Amino acid sequence: MLALALLALVLVGPGQARADGPRAVQPGDRLSGQWRADMDSMRDYLTSVLEPIGGHCLSIHGSMIYGFRTTGDPRLHAMEHSVAGTTVTIKRQRARGTRSDTVVFLYSGSYSAPLTVRAGERILETSRNPDFSNFFVEGFSVNGVFVGEMDFDLTGLSQAFGGNVMRYEFVGDNTLRLTPIFPPSPDGVPIHPRPFILHRLSHDPDRR
Repeated sequence: MLALALLALVLVGPGQARADGPRAVQPGDRLSGQWRADMDSMRDYLTSVLEPIGGHCLSIHGSMIYGFRTTGDPRLHAMEHSVAGTTVTIKRQRARGTRSDTVVFLYSGSYSAPLTVRAGERILETSRNPDFSNFFVEGFSVNGVFVGEMDFDLTGLSQAFGGNVMRYEFVGDNTLRLTPIFPPSPDGVPIHPRPFILHRLSHDPDRR
């Protein structure tokens, strides 16, 4: 369950503009810059990913930043994702019986990956094999029992679950809604993620 939860955090023709809702537009330079994840939406997103295995994200607190950098080609960007001192609390129902486990972990880390923009479909797609080895679980407990610190290499998990593909929608100029698209889990259970929200911090990818 911890593996799936961490994986879920990593994560990825122009439509008609609507005055009362999101506008589906080509991103251009609007995507470039630093963006902060809305943690309430991230909690709901995590819950939607964990539901097929009986999991539920109770809370998530900390810093989670996404950076997008242009490369000169409007179809190609670079995405950087960093997490600092983020605490996630998850409850999972056991396979048998009515008991559940509460898992809490504190983690930090970062990664970067090439990003392809398919504007006609409003799709962002990162490399299928980004390096997640820089993520580190600083504290981990199960049902209140502290387990300790651990290195956690997510590279194998990213390969097992496929590439990171997200559908994007701009809500105004400073809010971005991303809906990850996952293939079915290895046991065939479909995954239907809810979107999560990013709020712009800066137009400069090097400054928050």
